[in-house]
Amino acid sequence: MARPLRAGEAANVALVANGKPNSMELLDALAARLSSRIGVREVRRYRKPSVSAAPTEHDMAEIAEWAHAVLTAVGD
Repeated sequence: MARPLRAGEAANVALVANGKPNSMELLDALAARLSSRIGVREVRRYRKPSVSAAPTEHDMAEIAEWAHAVLTAVGD
């Protein structure tokens, strides 16, 4: 699990697209808005293999270890 943030420390944010059209575009817009409001150190993008599948085990492990926050979205 990612280490808790100290006051004023920037966050690592994971974006998880569900595989539908425009889902990553929506997440990018949300991440930009979030970055303008709070400290964001880094954003990493992940894409599920398909709409009906969960993220890969590798991606889930990396997100759990690295991210302080996760955004996921449905596109279309």
